[in-house]
Amino acid sequence: MENEHQAIECGHMLKGIMEVDENVIPFIFKKLSINHQHVTAALDSIVTGYAKVSGGQQYLSHTANEALTKAQSAAKV
Repeated sequence: MENEHQAIECGHMLKGIMEVDENVIPFIFKKLSINHQHVTAALDSIVTGYAKVSGGQQYLSHTANEALTKAQSAAKV
């Protein structure tokens, strides 16, 4: 909402997970030798690049909905 994005995209969800989870994501990144700061900078760039829309109701984009559906299916296995 603060960035005036109407569609909630995968980048928004990942950014939210990274901001809320202070333990798991850094642990996984460390195990995979991924630089947390580089990912955060790239993700910020992606999120700020989303189209801005004033007014209108927010909605979950097709790709974000697809990602959540796949995650839910994987969690059931």
